Amino acid sequence: MTTRIPFRPRRRQHGLGLISLMAGMLLSVLGVLSLLMLYRTLVGQTVQSRARAAEDGSYATATLSAQMELHNAGYGIGSNSTRAAVNTDLILVSGAALDANGRLSGTAQTVGASGVSTGNAVIWGAQPGVAYECSALLMQSATLMLLRASGSCSSATQWGTATWTRSADLIPAGTMTLASNNVFRVDRATCWPYGLGAATALRVTIWGDDSVWKTSACLTNFSGA
Repeated sequence: MTTRIPFRPRRRQHGLGLISLMAGMLLSVLGVLSLLMLYRTLVGQTVQSRARAAEDGSYATATLSAQMELHNAGYGIGSNSTRAAVNTDLILVSGAALDANGRLSGTAQTVGASGVSTGNAVIWGAQPGVAYECSALLMQSATLMLLRASGSCSSATQWGTATWTRSADLIPAGTMTLASNNVFRVDRATCWPYGLGAATALRVTIWGDDSVWKTSACLTNFSGA
């Protein structure tokens, strides 16, 4: 007697094959890598934006401080009819350098009735009380320094013999790169402090490379004529 085994059709296999699993894993890895690269890019941009914002804030603070200091130039000197004198109570110097002994060297530039004079140091006098006081702004080695003359300084013309101390570094070293330290420009222009009105006055402009930062101070204590 012969026993017949009933015919059973083969069932199709269901599920994922090895190739499908490997392709899925590859796509997953590529997706994770893409997200990581996007995250890295966003973090880098955020860090750079914060650094630029901090740098811009430092420049703004430095130029504002310099502007406020310059507005003191010529204060208390002369009278309403005879104001402080440029080239006497305000000196522009090119090639200025401060040595280890606190002495300034350089070449004084004559500020005329017209044209623009440039230099890397502005020295001025003021008399807020009984004594005449000398101060200066110096750009040396890409560092903007605020200087005060210690001891006797009866005129800004004594800048070369006075002893200077660094009161503050408004822009510290290593925070900027300049093609030239001659960032001060002095001329006569129709202006007024903080833009309030218009009159002919002595103007000092601090100008960085490529207009990265710029500010002007109108010195109304000096005669504009």
